[in-house]
Amino acid sequence: MSPSLPFETFLQVRAATGGAFSPDGRTLAFLLNDSGVAQVYLQGAPGAAPVRRSATGDTVRALHWAPDGRRLIFTMDAGGSEREQLYLLDPDGGAPRALTNDPGVIHTFGAWSPDSRRVAFAANSRHPQFFDLHILDVEGGARRVVLERDSFFNVLAWLSDGRFLVVREQVGPGRHGLFLLDVETGELRTLLAADQDGRFLWAAGGEGGRLLLLTDRGRDFLALFRLDLDGPDGSLTPLFADDADLEQCDVAAGGRLAGLVNREGWSELLLGCITDGCLTAVRRFPLDGVATACRMSVDGERVAVTLNSPVANANVWGVEWESGERTRWTQASLNGLDPSRLVMPETIRYPTHDGLSIPAFLYRPPEGPPDRLPVVVHVHGGPESQDRPNFSAIYQYLAQRGYAVLAPNVRGSSGYGNAYSHLDDVEKRYDALRDVEFARHWLVEQGIGDPERIAIMGASYGGFTVLACLTRQPELWAAGVDIVGIANFDTFFQHTGPWRRHLRAGEYGDPVRDAALLRDLSPIHAVDRIRAPLMVVQGANDPRVPQEESDQMVETLRARQHPVEYLLFGDEGHGIVKIPNRVAAYTAIGEFLDRWVGGNQQS
Repeated sequence: MSPSLPFETFLQVRAATGGAFSPDGRTLAFLLNDSGVAQVYLQGAPGAAPVRRSATGDTVRALHWAPDGRRLIFTMDAGGSEREQLYLLDPDGGAPRALTNDPGVIHTFGAWSPDSRRVAFAANSRHPQFFDLHILDVEGGARRVVLERDSFFNVLAWLSDGRFLVVREQVGPGRHGLFLLDVETGELRTLLAADQDGRFLWAAGGEGGRLLLLTDRGRDFLALFRLDLDGPDGSLTPLFADDADLEQCDVAAGGRLAGLVNREGWSELLLGCITDGCLTAVRRFPLDGVATACRMSVDGERVAVTLNSPVANANVWGVEWESGERTRWTQASLNGLDPSRLVMPETIRYPTHDGLSIPAFLYRPPEGPPDRLPVVVHVHGGPESQDRPNFSAIYQYLAQRGYAVLAPNVRGSSGYGNAYSHLDDVEKRYDALRDVEFARHWLVEQGIGDPERIAIMGASYGGFTVLACLTRQPELWAAGVDIVGIANFDTFFQHTGPWRRHLRAGEYGDPVRDAALLRDLSPIHAVDRIRAPLMVVQGANDPRVPQEESDQMVETLRARQHPVEYLLFGDEGHGIVKIPNRVAAYTAIGEFLDRWVGGNQQS
């Protein structure tokens, strides 16, 4: 077997993401992590040398061109706090300028005004739990509140007349309301009340007083709808619907439209044209990977698509709308990593305890025996999330180290319809934990996994799943790795970000009404059942799953003299993102797994 590669080798692989063409179509703006954290770059042609336009020690999250192309806004937090600030950038030169500067407040970008003079955004400056809507003059700095409610509002679009914002209210997980806000009078018109389940993920103004919307209201999967503003309130007309999520859209002049379909985790590019309120000229292009963004040039000639796969790092491609022809614009480097050592997963399904079929991805080591392998079952966070066939430094590192990796999308995952995503709500969470148990059974029954060498690993909600499975299925697991996981729902609800509590209560259970259930689900109350050695990884700045969750689990296990290792990073938040910290964390995780599970690698 080939010698094991250090984790740093995989982290040297770079990613270019979030590409967006300038309004004139001549310049691509994108994020590149050449420095270790994503920064803003500009590029004038496919394969040309990119120009770096930001230089910070923290990760830039997103960027947005002004309609006139003279400026960009990007968002960034400090140390993983998720309290994002807005920054203004002149693409022709000069340092970025902070538009907001309140590190205790979350600022969520919404939209540029059509005249490029103002931006609309949401912020929880009045109260940590509630998000009001603000408009900021980017030239003079004047700022005013245009909507103040004790709720959770976001801006989806600024209509072309400059007077109205399309805004969304989140009242619970998977339940949104849709409104039209007059920025001059403050009048809020209800378009679709939050009286039933349904999300609104994207909106754009169309011709003739129409809105285009991405929503799953009244259906199992996200689809494209038209809403006639001059028609009866709540009247939605479907334009594109499928048995898969249409998860992103963008529209350009002339009604040209691009979208991304998520089919069993893999992406398809959808191209079409909005004509007389209908979607025409529809074409689909499988992308052989996962596309994480698609944004059109203003003239509709080209689409910027961020694409990666298990065997190819993320880069931005330009797709010609007329032909569908793809051109790779960015050249994010593999930094010497041999692509032949990368593993393409198998897409599989396995039966669980009640007969439900659970989708999963199986990564096998590139060398060594084909069966009775050491295995890491990796459970994603969320839980309303989905493990997809992305380029994963973690999975590739473990695979070349001799481990198989099984990444199940247990019930409660997104991407397989609303009905599936709600199968783990509140008291149904026990069923999702059994889905993980049956992943382990399937590995053994198929002869893939060595029953004595199967570990479980996950982050965030996946970290909770690790702890819960170690307490409920202690005889099944050889080791566990918990990264920023919930140990105690009581303390979690007390200390998680106030803006998150009511949304999490709809998923996990109400901390008062469902207190007995949440106590029974909390791993901290069943620590004495754990048999497997445990590694815990935590960021000190985590606003979602605060450090106390990891502290109490580690302290309780240490008091029992149980094997537990703890890595705490003072400059990280909800997850480990900085390269030196990731090298330290996953090198330690690899050594921990070798010690207690034993891969097949050679040093």
